[in-house]
Amino acid sequence: MNTVRKFFHTWPLRYGFAVILVAVATWLCQLMRESLGNPPLYLLFYPASIIAASLFGLGPGLVATLLSAASAAYFFLSPVGQFKIVNTNDAVGMAVFVLMSLAINLLAESAKRGRAQIAEKLRLVDAYNRSLIDTSLDPLLSIGPDGNITDVNAATVAMTGYPRDALIGTEFTLYFAEPTAALAGYQEVFRVGTVRDYALEFRHRDGHLTPVLFNAAAFRDEAGKVVGICAVARDISERKRAEQKALRLSEIIERRVVERTAQLQAANQELEAFSYSVSHDLRSPLRAIDGFSRMIEKKYSGQLDDEGKRLIQVVRDNTARMSQLIDDILAFSRTGRLEIKDISIDMEQLARHVWQELEPSWAGRDVQLEVKPLQPVHGDLPMLKQVMVNLLENAIKFTRPHASARIEIGNQIDGEETVYYVKDNGVGFEQQYAHKLFGVFQRLHDMTAFEGTGIGLAIVKRVITRHGGRVWAEGRENEGATVYFALPK
Repeated sequence: MNTVRKFFHTWPLRYGFAVILVAVATWLCQLMRESLGNPPLYLLFYPASIIAASLFGLGPGLVATLLSAASAAYFFLSPVGQFKIVNTNDAVGMAVFVLMSLAINLLAESAKRGRAQIAEKLRLVDAYNRSLIDTSLDPLLSIGPDGNITDVNAATVAMTGYPRDALIGTEFTLYFAEPTAALAGYQEVFRVGTVRDYALEFRHRDGHLTPVLFNAAAFRDEAGKVVGICAVARDISERKRAEQKALRLSEIIERRVVERTAQLQAANQELEAFSYSVSHDLRSPLRAIDGFSRMIEKKYSGQLDDEGKRLIQVVRDNTARMSQLIDDILAFSRTGRLEIKDISIDMEQLARHVWQELEPSWAGRDVQLEVKPLQPVHGDLPMLKQVMVNLLENAIKFTRPHASARIEIGNQIDGEETVYYVKDNGVGFEQQYAHKLFGVFQRLHDMTAFEGTGIGLAIVKRVITRHGGRVWAEGRENEGATVYFALPK
């Protein structure tokens, strides 16, 4: 086709056709004069000049104009048979024809150049758009209202394995693992105008599948009618592989967590059973030691000197302390086994109730308690009561060296937590040792000055932790201490 077009645009043929057009116009003009008398002379010469200029360019148009003028002068103007015009009207008519033809030739040439420029711009725009489409790493395709593919890019060709010419004009659903799902997405675009992250799988001609996410939108004509769909696919193979790997790792971790949790629970149960058994087994020899020491003291008190009596009292005191230690170990063990019964608790009322129960431990002292308005909380009442008992007992105990004791109970809201605190002006502690306070059997003060087994705050920590909270303490030596515990709102 291009060869034929080039052949008809060679200069001999272009000018030859211009001559032929003028010859035909002259012949037709002669026939019209013979049959119609005297029609307008230039009626057929104008079309010859215009056609020559429009189809073959300015040069053939000018040749057609000049030949037309010469033919009119020679064959139709007086004197006939001569290239000579003697009549003024004929000269004016000839001049008008030549000028009009020249103007028409120039306009035709300008229009032709304008069309050529527009065609070249359209070609460049098309080439630019095609380069943009083909350089995209994501598959692009446009689909007509009949469901057939109207265009694709190189990435689509690579993902399907079919050449562009083979894809265009075929049903788009043929290239997906689930044609029904692909058709449903296509229909959704027609219904709502767009789809986002629509999951499909391209099927390659060799059978392997590629997972993709489609984003598609409808495009419309000037009347607003949907004339097609433009769709862009994003290859998510790497994401799928990463998700599968993460899922496998998550399953492995979850399985290991279950195994380790089961092992930890078994170990805790064994430890608690051991603690319970040992505690119960120790009670019999302790009762025997306490009983025999009382018998010795009663029966042989007259034979014992002061040192002997003191040693008997040391035995009995340590027996009592050991008995208390066993009770505390059992209490600590129970806090890990008891089921939490979740109810709404008035913390302000609980604090005042516990303070009244502890009155024998502070009666006769100058102790002032300030309970600020406290937020209610959901939790196990007996367990949280034990927390309040332990914290207030510590505050009462460690303010004993002061003539005037001040204890404050308050709270504050911190995000999704309610933070409660018990503050005192007692002996306090060095902040660098705060991490030891909540360990089992951990003590920061001399046992001779302050009684206790070092279990109380460990029980506090276990209870608060089981409620999904946290516990910590702040203090300064001889300036008091504050114990905080935070519970979910």
